[in-house]
Amino acid sequence: MTELFTRYGPGPAPEGHEIPRCAVSHPDAGGPCGEGAVGEVWSLPFCEAHWSEARLSVAQELAHDADRELRAVVAAEEERWPQKAHVIEAVRGASVPGFDFEPAEMERIRLAAYPPDDTRTDPDTLRFDYDDYGAGPLDWWAEAREYVCRWMREAHEAGQPPLVEALEPLRERCTAQEILAERDMYRRWTAPRRAAREVERQS
Repeated sequence: MTELFTRYGPGPAPEGHEIPRCAVSHPDAGGPCGEGAVGEVWSLPFCEAHWSEARLSVAQELAHDADRELRAVVAAEEERWPQKAHVIEAVRGASVPGFDFEPAEMERIRLAAYPPDDTRTDPDTLRFDYDDYGAGPLDWWAEAREYVCRWMREAHEAGQPPLVEALEPLRERCTAQEILAERDMYRRWTAPRRAAREVERQS
């Protein structure tokens, strides 16, 4: 994971060099950030808040990738050696390293990097009928963000900085819209149902 994100050393920039500006630029993320960078993720410079969020995205994408690989290994072992239950259980119980963020910390990091602006909520999110159930906007944007993070990691590992730079605004949009979709779901689905249950409980 270390090659995907780095922190700059303490102190001012070397003489003759300026501190890079944060790469975040998408309107859904509040427009160009412009703050001085404190480090890099996928070789892109980020300020403190956006570096912390991008590092979180790296850790989450790697953890999900490792989890997928473990599931594939378990499925293969179950097919090859169904009688070796102890081996299968050992593989199934393996932990995924590098993802040590609590849900509350994840929310704090994302909201600090992308303060929600409800006026920018995607129209498809606003049109979604939550009574249809199934996958909704929160699922769409979370899955899209994970895809983009994986593509950025692969592009970074392949030495393709132009592709990483081209994908970053899309990652920013997915992240911001995921936050807005969660707020929309709470406002139009979760909160009304909680209120209805409370009225029913009191009646």
